[in-house]
Amino acid sequence: MKPIPADVVLAVKQNKFLFNTVGKLYYHVFLGLRELYFNMGTLVKRTFPDGDVKALRELKGTYSGRCFIVGNGPSLRAEDLDKIYERHIPSFAANFIDPIFNRTRWRPNYYVCQDKIVLKRDRYFERILPYKFDRYFFAKDAKNIISKNEMAKGANIFYYRADISNMLKQPNSCSTDASLHVASGFTVTYAAMQLAMYMGYTELALVGVDCDYPRIVDRTGIRTVHDGPSHFEGCEQKERLSYGGNVVAMQQAYENAKRYAQEHGVKIYNATRGGKLEVFERVDFDSLFDN
Repeated sequence: MKPIPADVVLAVKQNKFLFNTVGKLYYHVFLGLRELYFNMGTLVKRTFPDGDVKALRELKGTYSGRCFIVGNGPSLRAEDLDKIYERHIPSFAANFIDPIFNRTRWRPNYYVCQDKIVLKRDRYFERILPYKFDRYFFAKDAKNIISKNEMAKGANIFYYRADISNMLKQPNSCSTDASLHVASGFTVTYAAMQLAMYMGYTELALVGVDCDYPRIVDRTGIRTVHDGPSHFEGCEQKERLSYGGNVVAMQQAYENAKRYAQEHGVKIYNATRGGKLEVFERVDFDSLFDN
């Protein structure tokens, strides 16, 4: 399909009536159809589950207690990860987490990645698979990239359906059944939280989830807000994914997670050292290890 000529795009943008009409059609027709298609797929998977759905169902409610959701924010400290390691507390991590490994004995039990850009960049999945974490969770649309690798043929590799059908309108509601779909919310941390709750963890402690970026993306485009780092020192995300973060939408996704957790008896704490995420109750990281 040939791209729309630039002069046509400019003419539409400059005509307020055309711009609003095209925008409404896009949101209400295209996104609506995409959401309907995804929901039909969910119905089919519920009735006729494939191997990926069945594998995820085996994990439902099999764990309990506390786990850590480790973000890649600038506040993440290797010595904090050492404490998690020493107490043998399960943890989730995502994306370009491995540069911090040379500073800590900690390794995540669960690794989550749903961004094909991350996985394809220099074939990053070939770098993360040899660590042999207990479980790997990848978005299903990346399966054709990963599954051909011999290291991805083990029983510890899981693929979930990432629901991006409605993302441009608002973050999707928290999933009630991660075997069928996991709601996307502009941050992989949201997916990790849903998987953790699905697996049975009843206390989620966030660390390194700063929710703060030098650049933020909103409906007006990219706007630089400050010169600080977006990720921990050495994390390749801050160089490679420099387009910023949709912080407003992330906050909405976290509100979805909080609401779901309250309805299902799950506690979510923010033990991040600083940052701008105030959706969840703040706790001092060190206090989690007092007993």
